[in-house]
Amino acid sequence: MATKADISRLNGRIDSLDEKIDRVETNVSAKIDRLDTNLTKFEESEIDKRKQLEVRVTAIEKHLGIDKKIAA
Repeated sequence: MATKADISRLNGRIDSLDEKIDRVETNVSAKIDRLDTNLTKFEESEIDKRKQLEVRVTAIEKHLGIDKKIAA
């Protein structure tokens, strides 16, 4: 049968584990936030590149006299 001292030691270990889990959770959450920010920046960059390409293609088509619009 467990004594009060055994239960007290067990509670201390549980508290220590809870603190470690909280630190890991905070760390993972911060990393997810950074990844989300980086992904958003990347997506914005890719959208900008696509818009620039569309402008260039439109200018080339106009220069070549290509007036066809292709449905996307």
